[in-house]
Amino acid sequence: EKNNFDQQVGLLYNQIQSTGDLISAYNLLIADKQKELDAAQQKLTDLNEAYRERLRAMEEEGELSYWSVLFQASSFADFLDRLNMIQEIAGADRRRLEQLDAAAKAVEETKALLTQEKAGLEETKLGLEQAQKELERKSAEASTLLNELIAKGEEYIKYVEECEEQDRI
Repeated sequence: EKNNFDQQVGLLYNQIQSTGDLISAYNLLIADKQKELDAAQQKLTDLNEAYRERLRAMEEEGELSYWSVLFQASSFADFLDRLNMIQEIAGADRRRLEQLDAAAKAVEETKALLTQEKAGLEETKLGLEQAQKELERKSAEASTLLNELIAKGEEYIKYVEECEEQDRI
């Protein structure tokens, strides 16, 4: 029975060590995700700032429509150059918006993963606490059993000594 308790205590101790290793791994993963989130948020901030500056520049230039730029062309070649330039500007603006959208999605995805990892860490910590309580309970039971065995052993030794003494008489 004592050996059984010792085995259970050993298994619980190994489980606690494994859970501690898992908690360490979660902490590293959370730190990595936090760095990734910080980088994604910084990229989003930078893209937002660039987009605001683009809008500010457009406002400062005044009401200049694409049509007016095209109609100010002095020749057909100038018209094609201006059309090409407008298409490049519009494409750059579209790409900037797509990058902004992708950065916002990356921030949200990373936040969700970080929240998920933190939840996993908390769950693992709860499991560790339960295992530690179980280990304490099993250790206490093993100690109680050992004390009972020692007491019975002492009773047995006393009984044997009494029997030997009665045999001498």
